Amino acid sequence: MIRALFVGLLLLSGCRGHRAPAPTPPDLDAIREELARRTSFIGPGDMVSIQVYRHKDLCLEQVVSEDGSISLPTVGEIAVSGKTRKNLEEELAKRLAEGGIKNPQVAVLIKKLVSAKISVYGEVKKPGTFPFESGMTVVQAITLAAGFEKTAQQDAVVIIHASGERLEVPVRAIGLGQVPNVPLMPGDIVYVPESYF
Repeated sequence: MIRALFVGLLLLSGCRGHRAPAPTPPDLDAIREELARRTSFIGPGDMVSIQVYRHKDLCLEQVVSEDGSISLPTVGEIAVSGKTRKNLEEELAKRLAEGGIKNPQVAVLIKKLVSAKISVYGEVKKPGTFPFESGMTVVQAITLAAGFEKTAQQDAVVIIHASGERLEVPVRAIGLGQVPNVPLMPGDIVYVPESYF
């Protein structure tokens, strides 16, 4: 009898539920590094602030035109689309020096990044393309797309970076606090696959 009870308990312990391992969080440091690199590019619709030390007449804020240029006194029209903030600072300093300003100290700040977009497709209520905002996360992008459809596979959301690199994100685990929310980068595509269960 004791032997039968022992065997029964042993068999029952083997039936105990198996816990799935916690999802592996993505490499957030690599994502943040790439984000910093990508968000520094200027494009049409972005607002840039230009400050030239000791030259208030050259300090201005301007929206980059559709053709990717801005206009600055002394320099004239200058193509800025595709340039980084640092590239633009160097080019403006060079052109201002050529225009007669001695040792110009130029600072450029991207005040509003409008040219950058993200796209959300798949099993969301309102798929589409949305303006990228600094600090945007995968959860915010899905919220912009009005949330998941009932058929969404929430633990296998795919982020496709502009480089083609893919990252699978367990969004349900983010909501449960098991993994950190994942920042997005300009040009990212968020794809929510369909669940077949």
